[in-house]
Amino acid sequence: MKQRTARTAAAATILTTVFLTSTAAQAQTPDTIDGVKPIAATPEEGAQTGGASLGYGEKTLTHQNNPQGNPDTSNQPTIVAGNWRPGFGVQGQDVSNHQGNINWAAQANAGSKFTWIKTSEGTTYKDPYFSQNYTGARNHGLLTGGYHFALPPQSSGAEQARTFVNSGGGWSADGKTLPGMLDIEYNPYSSFGNTCYNMSPGQLTSWVRDFTNTYKTMTGRYPTIYSTNGWWRQCMGDSHEFKHMPLHIASYATMPGVMPANSLSFDLWQYSSTGPFAGDSNIYNGSEGEFRNFAVNPNYRSKWGSNGAVEVLDVHDNGDRGFGNGGFLNIRTGIGSHWEKNKNKLGDPIGRELRLPDGSAAQDFTNGYRVFWNKKSETVHDVKLTGAIGAAWVRNGNEYGFGYPMNEETRVGDMWFQDFDKGVTLTWTEKNGTHKLWRPGGIYHTWVNQGGYERFGAPVSSEIRDGDTVYQDFRTPGGRTTRMVWSAVDGSVKVLEDYGRHGVTQPNGDTYFSNGGFLNTRTGIGSYWERNKGKLGDPLGRETDLGEHFGAHVWEQDFTSGYKVVYSSRDGAQLVWTRGAIGGTWVRESVARFGAPVGGEEYDRVSGLYTQRFASGVTLSWSVRYGVQQLWTPGAIYYEYVKQGGSRVLGVPATGEVHERGRVYQDFVNRKGERTRLVFTAGQGVAVNKV
Repeated sequence: MKQRTARTAAAATILTTVFLTSTAAQAQTPDTIDGVKPIAATPEEGAQTGGASLGYGEKTLTHQNNPQGNPDTSNQPTIVAGNWRPGFGVQGQDVSNHQGNINWAAQANAGSKFTWIKTSEGTTYKDPYFSQNYTGARNHGLLTGGYHFALPPQSSGAEQARTFVNSGGGWSADGKTLPGMLDIEYNPYSSFGNTCYNMSPGQLTSWVRDFTNTYKTMTGRYPTIYSTNGWWRQCMGDSHEFKHMPLHIASYATMPGVMPANSLSFDLWQYSSTGPFAGDSNIYNGSEGEFRNFAVNPNYRSKWGSNGAVEVLDVHDNGDRGFGNGGFLNIRTGIGSHWEKNKNKLGDPIGRELRLPDGSAAQDFTNGYRVFWNKKSETVHDVKLTGAIGAAWVRNGNEYGFGYPMNEETRVGDMWFQDFDKGVTLTWTEKNGTHKLWRPGGIYHTWVNQGGYERFGAPVSSEIRDGDTVYQDFRTPGGRTTRMVWSAVDGSVKVLEDYGRHGVTQPNGDTYFSNGGFLNTRTGIGSYWERNKGKLGDPLGRETDLGEHFGAHVWEQDFTSGYKVVYSSRDGAQLVWTRGAIGGTWVRESVARFGAPVGGEEYDRVSGLYTQRFASGVTLSWSVRYGVQQLWTPGAIYYEYVKQGGSRVLGVPATGEVHERGRVYQDFVNRKGERTRLVFTAGQGVAVNKV
């Protein structure tokens, strides 16, 4: 047919960046392929003019007008006058980009009840008019479905089924969506060989099986198959394997003629490419009640396979729902019922329900939710995985950690919370972040029984163990802080209200600061701060437990002055000046290498040398000229250095210890610029050399 200039230009513009090939590279296109006029040599060339449409091969083989379907003439005075249509069945049509912009109101007024719309072709082509046709037809009351023009040589059937569904060819039992249609027919591209794509009946049968099984897995039902009697017999070996699926037969006459696979009937018939409707005109072979059953019933009994048996007209919706992204659920299940009530919140399902080891079930949805059916409680609730509470639940092992949700996220004041069935309640506020309440515990019961959120506000922390006590802090939106302390000795819970007044030490030693810092004056670090607070400034954050290092347990805490207080169970509290060269080196290299400080920094005015000793045996030194160097205090070189007068005689370290060819040496330089090298050799001790 003569394709519309505007349509051709639009399709070519959309597809140029993907498919355009140079004229020189295009293959020679023969006049026919086994009597069928090809569209082009390759799909890439064909894509430039919109690809193939439903029944293209049969129409060219039988010399029909409009091989790409009837143009839309709805803007002319009449669109149906003089056009024959069968006197039975439900009228409908199929369309593609070759019809351009369609007047769907006119199609509905002319009696069209349904349409299949070209969605995709092979693995790379998506019809640019699909969305506007689908929406336009649906808005005017037509049932809508997509069709896929198969190109078996391009890829597996499974891959093309996924392309089709992901491009909009899915199905839903909503009474408005038709099952997707597989258009498997004459080869339209000469580069693919003969009319059967140079494939045997066995190969094509396997390909169709791959496509249809994948489509059913993704949508919950089999697709409709579109073909012709001649092609099916020649290329599919007249296969009977697919007769349980609906058949859409192409035949441009007053009767559909002989059916493939020795059947006596068909489900749909494409009877004309010249009207009465835009595109191709079709009928469903049955009553409107049967057609409704065809649309919603995933177990629809095909007329092709049953030789025209009439289905019971009382349509039963079994609850199956398929989605364009390949998702599937059944609204009769717990998860499906929850989705039905909350579909706008949840979005579409992703995949299918997943059965969990304990017999429960879960399914994810496109808006970031996961819905659970809990077998033990027989309840259904969701978790918002993209929210702060959901993210914390995932980090802590999801249903295997905190358990299944017992409700949905709920808001009270500025706090959101959600309960889980292993005793945990997760809370979130914008100011405090996410924290955990342990519902079986004494702190939670005290918080609830003495006023809960209304009195104490939301958690500022999760429960923290401190010796034989456990405490948790709460804060109201107005900023009043309460600490609840549970005792392992007697199980009592103390409630310390107005606990967070900044800089004021509570009776138990806890002290909060306006910058968010915290310490307890009864710890080693807190006690040291109490004696030296003017020098140290306020604490930053909380003290950190660094674990065991070089035979001692170590804790540390930073302060606003730049000092870090490091407390060792062996050497007590010592300072590290983190803004200095020695302290900076210690911080970078970590306590694991040097250990905790044994003393503070020391300064020798004569030599200008700064030093600080650490539990590992290393002394870090710093001088203006040579920066930070290491002295190994248990070693022979350091012993000789001290024996010779140390920094006041030999000067400051100019290097660390250097291991070279069985010896170890270290250089020192005094204020006069004299360099001394102390050299240690096993069996000979340390030699003093002037360099």
